[in-house]
Formats: sequence, structure tokens, C-alpha cells
Amino acid sequence: MACAGAGPMKVVKLSVTTATATLLLLLCIIIGLLGPSCVALQLQARPSHSSDFSIVGYSSEDLSSHGRLMELFERWLSRHGKAYASLEEKLRRFEVFKDNLHHIDETNRKVSSYWLGLNDFADLTHEEFKAAYLGLSSSRASSSSSSFISRSRYEGVDAASLPKAVDWRKKGAVTGVKNQGQCGSCWAFSTVAAVEGINQIVTGNLTALSEQELIDCDTDGNNGCNGGLMNHAFSYIAHNGGLHTEEAYPYLMEEGSCQRRRRSEDDDGHHQQQVVVTISGYEDVPRNNEQALLKALAHQPVSVAIEASGRNLQFYSGGVFDGPCGTALDHGVAAVGYGTAAANRGGEHDDYIIVKNSWGPSWGEKGAAEARAGGGRRPSMSSSKVFTLEEVAKHNTKDDCWLIISGKVYNVTKFLEDHPGGDDVLLSSTAKDATDDFEDVGHSTTARAMMDEYLVGEIDATTIPSKVKYTPPKQPHYNQDKTPEFMIKILQFLVPLAILGLAVAVRIYTKSESA
Repeated sequence: MACAGAGPMKVVKLSVTTATATLLLLLCIIIGLLGPSCVALQLQARPSHSSDFSIVGYSSEDLSSHGRLMELFERWLSRHGKAYASLEEKLRRFEVFKDNLHHIDETNRKVSSYWLGLNDFADLTHEEFKAAYLGLSSSRASSSSSSFISRSRYEGVDAASLPKAVDWRKKGAVTGVKNQGQCGSCWAFSTVAAVEGINQIVTGNLTALSEQELIDCDTDGNNGCNGGLMNHAFSYIAHNGGLHTEEAYPYLMEEGSCQRRRRSEDDDGHHQQQVVVTISGYEDVPRNNEQALLKALAHQPVSVAIEASGRNLQFYSGGVFDGPCGTALDHGVAAVGYGTAAANRGGEHDDYIIVKNSWGPSWGEKGAAEARAGGGRRPSMSSSKVFTLEEVAKHNTKDDCWLIISGKVYNVTKFLEDHPGGDDVLLSSTAKDATDDFEDVGHSTTARAMMDEYLVGEIDATTIPSKVKYTPPKQPHYNQDKTPEFMIKILQFLVPLAILGLAVAVRIYTKSESA
């Protein structure tokens, strides 16, 4: 599978001890990318062409004259480090650049869901782009894929119970965007991304692995920079002792000689075998089954084959890409998550699959994209499922734990797996409204954001018992102008006594006067 890319390769050097990964999942989807809206990309709101053209690399004024176009071309050459062997070649490339720019601008004025930009491929005709960066025939991919075993260990997973969003980049299971250069090695990058992900999930160590080793050594069905298939690469890794790290076997952007068992010197000058990462095998997600893909992505990154030969995709720069796609698979990428975008200008929410590409950081959104999910949308992505308290209460073990927080239902089983300890605290909050318990802990903003990954639906509020509020006994109203009852009783006793005493005193005094 020949693919695209350009520019210098930045080798990420890591020194990480790795262990054997025991699981790998391969996906080869034999249509553009799942259904009629196959290769759809979403990353941010479309810019207003009347206000901000910086994101696409030009402004409307640049199209106003030949001189402005030439100035724009010179700026583009400088930005992308381009140079040509002759003035004749430069002028020819300028004409190609103008044609591409007009196509980009025309598309940007018509399409509202995504936009195109002057990326590294802006001086290539579309035919040159396809010839240089795409090369695998769809017949080869289809015939090879037809022999795959269509089964999945996640087949029994309830789609409605999947987290609302998963991003393996945020979970630390995805290395940085790489650049394959002008070498048709996307099949190797797609394979390695999946192995890097599952190795991190199993061992906790994120280690950049060697695509170059696959290019040099995996020659049984794969052709180095002239294309290959991911399933052959997975088989090679499983049956040939694994892959070296990228540090030990760095990428060259060209084919080299196979050095499968590299050795290194320790501090004492002794030779020792390089650490490798291996897998026990791989497994295919059922073809053309979007829900099966989502189930797999909820558990790990997945290797994916797509058709990437459309002209608009060549210049894709951001937004929800909903251009045409087909079944001629010609590019390998890695799916590393899924989610639902914020409402677009039409008020709609697009479900998407997060894609890691290998065309370097200048393509798309820093080398990555979000591919719109097609026809088989997960229920909890397109609309919230409503659960009763009785339904939620059944999920009350550490292997199947659901919580009700602020009217939402969360499946926190994966959280318990990733953060052992404290199970009793969470389990004590099952089968009831755990909102107060959650708020009392005082979770950070980051922790609250993570909850989106565990959201499975909403709770039917009518099934939750009403809380009985404590009402203190009613106290008599105090009136400052009212004499206390105790004082009244005292006065009722003392006043008559005082009058009696006064009367006795007067009588005695009267008698004494008479005498």
C-alpha cells in the first residue's frame, strides 16, 4: 500500500524496557471508510473566509492579480522549504500551484463542513500525488482481505454500553505523528501504531517502534517503499520475534538492508541483544461493520485501510470532510478513538473516528484527523439511552460497575480496571443516585472531563426514590413586644402579694394613729 508524505523525519528516541504484548487487533475495512460518508474529517469549526484565511494559507486578495499570486507562491516555497532545479521547472510548478489554489478556493466557497489549504502537496497535480503517494491496487487488497477470518473478541459487547468517547492519545497509548516521507510505507506505520498502542495498554510503557525493520525485513508479501499490507506485517512480527524500538532501528525514508537482530553495547562494552516488542497474533474486525469498529476502539487502537486518493483529501486542512469515497483501498492509517463533535452551524452533532496519519504534521490538523462515523452509529453516540434504576442496579460488581451521577449513567468498569484499589468505595455508590458522593470527593476538571468516556446514557428520574428532606420541629415565633409567659406568672403571684402587704401596712399604720 503506497502512501504519502514529505519532509524530514524526526526520530523519537526512547529508552524503555518493553515486554511482550499479548493482544493485537487488525481492521481492514473494505470500503472507503465505513459506509457512504467514508473518509469524513472533523476537527474544528470552519473559518469565515471573509475574516480569517490564515488557516488555509491564503487570502482573497492573493487571487486578485498575477503579481499577488507569485508573491503567495514565493511565501509558500519558503514556508515549506521547496526549491527547484531550474527556472523552467519553477514556472511549471507555479502553474500547478495556481490550478490547485483555484480548486482549493472554489471548494472552500462551496463547502461548509470542511476546508482545504495550501499544504505540502500544493505544487503537485492530483495525478502526480496519486502516483507518488498512492499505489496499492484495490484488487490486491480485496483479494487478500477476503481470506481474513471475520471474527472479533468484542462481538458480544453491547454497543449501547460503550463509552461516549475514547481517545487513546489522551490515555498515553499513541506516539507522536510520524512522517513516512516519499516512501510507500504507510502499511508499516499503520501496523506499528497498532502494536505501539496495545503494548502500552498491556505493559504501561509507550515505546516508539521501528517501521524501518518492517520495510527492510518483511519481504514475504510486502514490498518496502513500493507498498504492502498490514496483515502480512502483523504475521511477520508474530512469527519473527517482534520489532526493535525506533531508537535501535531508526527510519530512513527509503529501503535498507535487513538487520533484524541488532545488538548494542552496554556500559562495560559487552554486546547485548536489543529489546524488542512482540505480539502473539492478530484478529480481524468484521468488514463493513462500524459498530464492530467502535467496540474494538473502546479497547485499543486499530489498524485501518482506506481509500485516500480524492483530490480534496490531498489538500484537506480541517473540518468535517464528507467528500466522495470508494472501495479502492490505497492507504493505511491507525484509528485511535472516537467521539461526537460539538454542534455545527446546522445544529447537528457529527460522530467521528479519530485517525492518526503518517504524512507528517503539516497535513490536516497536525497530522491527524477525525473521520465521520458512517451508517452504523452507536446508539449512545447519536442519542442518549434512558435506563431505569432497576436496570442500572444490576451492574454492581467490580467487573461490571455502573454509577448514576447528575442524571447520567456511567459505566466505570474500565476505570476500576485502570485504577485498582478503592473498589468498595465505588461499589457502595451503585444502585442509587451517587451525585452527592461524587461531589463530596471534589474531583478536578480533568477528572470530570474523563467521565465523558464512560457515559452510556441517562437515568429515568421517575425510577429514583425521592429523597426525604429533614424538617426540624417548628419553633414558636419570638415577638420582642410580647412579655414572656414566665414573667407573667411571676407577676400574677407577686402583684397580689404586694397589694396584700401594702394593705396590711396601711391598716397597721391607721391603728397606730388612732391610738
